[in-house]
Amino acid sequence: MDDKVEENNITEPVLKLKQVFRTHNELLESLAAYEAYHKQKFVTGRSQTYEKLNLKSIKDPVITYHRLIKKCKYGDQRKSEASGKRSGRTLKRNCESFIKFEGKGGRFYVVTELNLEHTNHEGYEAF
Repeated sequence: MDDKVEENNITEPVLKLKQVFRTHNELLESLAAYEAYHKQKFVTGRSQTYEKLNLKSIKDPVITYHRLIKKCKYGDQRKSEASGKRSGRTLKRNCESFIKFEGKGGRFYVVTELNLEHTNHEGYEAF
């Protein structure tokens, strides 16, 4: 991927709106490089695979997801439904950082939305 910023001989991977990924592996490699550089981990949120959608208009998709959402691992803290009998700890901090990818015709991914500003977990590293 040639979308990188070089500063002090360190190459920073860049993720941007409307960025195209031709394969699922290309997307995963770019995301892994971004995560490693920024020391932040993204996990898969609510996503839809082509296999589960069973779209007749898409024949033999070369990518896996129709819609792929990656969220910061410190995101989405849910209200507890526990009775309080056990102690519960969570890493969730309601971080709003996310990246949404959309599969186009089963052939490639496009970044359709993103928020790369991490909140509520300053000083926490995911690695």
